[in-house]
Formats: sequence, structure tokens, C-alpha cells
Amino acid sequence: MTQRTRIQSIRSLLVLLATCAIASIWTPAQAEVVIWAADDLAKIKPEDPIQATNAVWDGRQITLFSAKNEFVAFQLFVTPAAAQANNVNVSISDLRSGTNSLAATGYNKYEGNPSVWSGRIKIYKEQYVKTTDGGLWPDPLIPFDASPYGMPTTVAANTTQGFWIDIRVPATQPAGLYTGSITVTSDQGSKTIPVTLTVHNFALPATNSPPYFFADTVTEEISKREGVANLSAEHKALAMKYHERFAQWRISPKNAWPANPRYNMTFNGDTAVINWTQTDQYAATLINQYKINLFEILLDDWAPNGLPTDVCTVGSDCWKARAKSYLSQAWAHYKAKGWDKMAFVYPWGTDEPSTSPSKFAKAFIYGDVINSVTPDLPYAVTVSTDAYNWDEGHTNPASNPDYRNWAGGRTLWEVVDWWIPNGRQFIGTEYMNGSPDVVTCADRKKIAPPLGGNKCGFYQSKPPFIGSAGVNTRRLGFFTWPWIAWKYRADVDFMYFWGTTYWATNPYDDLATGVSYPNGDGVMIFPGQPIGIAGPVDSMRTLGARRGLQDKEYLNLLVRLGQGTYAQQIVDALIPYALTEGRVYGTRWTYKTQAWSDDPLVWNTARQNLASKIVATLGSGGDSTAPSSPTGLWVK
Repeated sequence: MTQRTRIQSIRSLLVLLATCAIASIWTPAQAEVVIWAADDLAKIKPEDPIQATNAVWDGRQITLFSAKNEFVAFQLFVTPAAAQANNVNVSISDLRSGTNSLAATGYNKYEGNPSVWSGRIKIYKEQYVKTTDGGLWPDPLIPFDASPYGMPTTVAANTTQGFWIDIRVPATQPAGLYTGSITVTSDQGSKTIPVTLTVHNFALPATNSPPYFFADTVTEEISKREGVANLSAEHKALAMKYHERFAQWRISPKNAWPANPRYNMTFNGDTAVINWTQTDQYAATLINQYKINLFEILLDDWAPNGLPTDVCTVGSDCWKARAKSYLSQAWAHYKAKGWDKMAFVYPWGTDEPSTSPSKFAKAFIYGDVINSVTPDLPYAVTVSTDAYNWDEGHTNPASNPDYRNWAGGRTLWEVVDWWIPNGRQFIGTEYMNGSPDVVTCADRKKIAPPLGGNKCGFYQSKPPFIGSAGVNTRRLGFFTWPWIAWKYRADVDFMYFWGTTYWATNPYDDLATGVSYPNGDGVMIFPGQPIGIAGPVDSMRTLGARRGLQDKEYLNLLVRLGQGTYAQQIVDALIPYALTEGRVYGTRWTYKTQAWSDDPLVWNTARQNLASKIVATLGSGGDSTAPSSPTGLWVK
């Protein structure tokens, strides 16, 4: 017997043994296929063992809970033992509580974004993608009717296929215990499993509360992979679908084309001429309907229909004149609309300015132009608050001990308002213990405007600082970001992910985007065109971020209900340290081990405890209208 045959035989035996403990045995009675379930944080590979029980699965039924205005999800798994299962299909019933229901209408149809779902429940097939470690990892969620990629499907013997079930609980849904069932059928037989969902009598806010999450989309990649002409009407419609999808998950799109004036602008000499009618059509949808929290005023040196560097190079007199004309009109317009408190400028051309003298110098060109228009428009840069004394950046400290040498003695403190280092470089108050030699986010916030009143955030990194963005890991990734941001909310105002649509190849086939990056970095969502869908396709990692952002709203609700100490105790127990506290104090490259658990049960238990505390605090009457969150953000 070969090693491979021996492993397959052992796995088949384990599958058969597991069915003795798991009630959801396939019909007919012989255990041909095992049906089981797990929560929305589990990451199950095809070769993984069956779970007899977990946070939502007791071996016989699936048990869930949610607030109102929340998405709740679970995973269903099909594991054939001795032979492959053919024509596998999954269906779900309405979930009912007396005369109230969460309708399953259209569970098998792709209907774009959840705001237009005909029912409240959707079913997806989990797609497994190749990575550099040679394994197959689940991430894309294929719509049921994306034939031949969706269902029915075939599941090979001795492997597991996952299905994702997403349930939208509206803000107006009556509280109660909802019951229904989910059924798996194939040529081998069928099995129906009970599903229960407790909807608590409190609601998450319609608008997000801080810390906020925003992420970048590349519009050129959307047009390329979706097969439409760049900047065409079809492209605009698709881009808005992507923006709406992220907004549904409580993530604000950074590059919100076509809602940005830069893409609806020409120049008469050096005077900007902006088509505000077209711009506002899209911007109002994003801000008023999708409830985004952040809105970028695009200013750069490379994008189309912006400030053409083939005519005016960055820093030239004509470039400055055009930039000032554009920014002054945009700022005045947004103030008149009441949108100024969510506006900011993030020039991609100054990304990570500590990496080169040219970027460092360019950061001042942009900052000076912005401040000449108004000191109230925030200028965001991916750099640490102390890029001079402490931030290692990507430079050799011995050859560049002081970045100020790159800009004639000037410091970024003169121009930058929003500081967004990676998680490893985020300088929090706790880590530095009040050291006078290092400038922290708290230090910057204490200084009076225009050189202070700053905001701070973080973007990607890896444990022990924040969760990894990669797909090929058991770690919880984006889910941990909101929890970490909330723990350090005195310093952290937002989270930023640098790219969501960087599809180097067909991402369904391969997410090995580079050796120096985690597989899947730069990808949070998938294009629909390769699988015959007109619109965005979700990923498990993005819905992990959604789950974390919803959990954050539980924490903020507890604070508003006077239970902030309890919420803080829960978070501190789960995350003893993160961000720069993951470094050994006084060292540059010595890191601690990851402080938080990657066991979904730990986090599901914490969520249950938060919900129970909210319910107990509200009392038997509950409160179906949670205190509202602010719609705006800040000024400098």
C-alpha cells in the first residue's frame, strides 16, 4: 500500500467513525456522506478533518444569534467517504418565528448587493484557490447560479466542500426565535438539518461608528477583469456596484470613482472646470444611501483625467495653479453639501515617503498645496508619527539617520494630518510609556491645529501586530483589525487596506501574487466576469472584516449603554497586546509572539457574552433603535 493510499484509507475510516457521533448522516442509512457545519470564522480546507461540534454545531442542528441590522453567516460542509458525491445541491427554508419570517426567496439567485435581495438569505459555494504553499484554500464565494461554477456540484471522495450561508437581519425585524432547515441533496440521497436563529431585541446602527475601515479600489482593474471599456458608462455602473458592496460590509471605498470630481473635470488654462451634476449624482448615492464614512478628494500625479503631468509636472507652477483651483472648488462644494467632515486627500504618489528621498520631497509639495487652499482639509500619508527618530521605514538607518536631510531640514509634522503607518510602525501611547524621545499619535493629537489635531490609523502588517491579509493561513486576518483598532481607540481613528482589486492574474485560479507578500494581498473581492456574473463576488476574508466591524458595533453599543468597562475587559482579555506593543521595547527587529487566539470558539464566545450583556442592560423590553452613530468624521 502506498503512502497516499494509506492516508486516504485512514481518512475514509475517520469519516465513517465521525458519523457515529454526528447525527446528520446521509440517507440511506449507510454513511456514504457526512454533512456538518461551522461558524463564519472557520477556514476549512478540502483535506481537513470533520468537526463533531463547534460554536454553532452540536452534531445535529445549527444554532445562531444576531442583532437587528446585522448579517449572520455559517458554513455547511459535505464530506463523502468512499465515493464522490454527484449533483450536490443545497437549499434552505424560510426562518420563521410565529407570523414573522426571514424569507429564503431567491436564495439560489445572484441579485447583486444585499440591498436588492428578494429574500433575506443567500447560499454560495466556497471556491478553493492555489497558493505558493501548494495548497488549496477557501476564499471566493461563488453565487449559487454561476453555472458551471456554482451548483449543482461534484464533491470528490475523502474531501470536503464548503458552502456559505449568509442571512441578512433587517433593522425592523421583530425579535424572536426563528426556526427552519437546510437540505443537501445529491444522487446518493438527501439530508435535512434544523437551523435556529435568535434575533435579539437591539439593533446595530445604520451608520458606522469609529474606528472606521476604508480600502482602495483600482478602477482600471475593474474594467479590465470585468471586460468593459475603461471609464465607460458600463464601467461606472460596475464601479458603483463594487462601492455599494463594500459599504454594505461597513467598509468605505477610498478611490470612489466615478463619484470624485477629478474624473469629471477639464481645464480652461489653469482653471478647473468641474461637472458637479455628474459628480454629485454618484457622491450623493455613496454618502446618503450607502452611508460611507470617508470620502477622498483625489489628487495625484498619475491618474487619468486628473492633473496631466505630461503638460505640468508635479511641483511646477502650472501644476500648483491647477491643483489649487481644483482643490479650492472641491472643498467649497463639499462644505456647502455638508460633506467636508468626511473628506481627505491621500496622494498615491507620496505613499510611504520614508522609502525614498524623491517621495519624501514630494510629500511637502502636496502638503503645501493643500494647506494653501485650506488648513482644514486633512492630508493623509502612510508614515509613522515619528519617521525621524524611530520609524525604520525601508531605509538603512546608518546611511539615512535623519529623513529631514531629504527635505532641507523640514519635517512631515508641518504638513501631514492623518498618519497611517503599518501595524508594526504604529506608535501607540502604551508601547512608548511616555518616552520623551518618540512622538506618538497621542502627542500629535495634543498639539493645536494646524500642526496638530491629527488623526492616526494603521494599514496592513502581520502578527503579532495585526492579522495577516493573506488567504493561506489559519489566522483570522481582517476580522482582528476592528477588535485591535477598538482596543487602541484612544490612538486609532481608522484602518486602511491598500488594495482590494489588484488582480494580477485570474484570481479564481491563483492568489499567489508574489513571494514578498502574503497570498491574496491586494485582493478583498473578486471580479464577476470570469464566472459569468455581472458584478462583484465576495471573499471569505472580506466577510471576516464585516464580522469584525459588526462586533465592533457591539462594543460601541455597550459603551453608549454605560458598559464600557465590561467591553474593555473582554477586549483586553482577548488581545493582551497588538500593534507596536508586539515589539520588544528598545529593539528594532525583535518581535513578541502573537497575543490573540485564532480559535473561532474563543471569539464566538466573546460575541455571545457581549450580546448577553447588551440584552441584560436593556432589560426585558429591549431597545429596537440603538443610539445613532455620527455620520460625519472630523476636521483638522
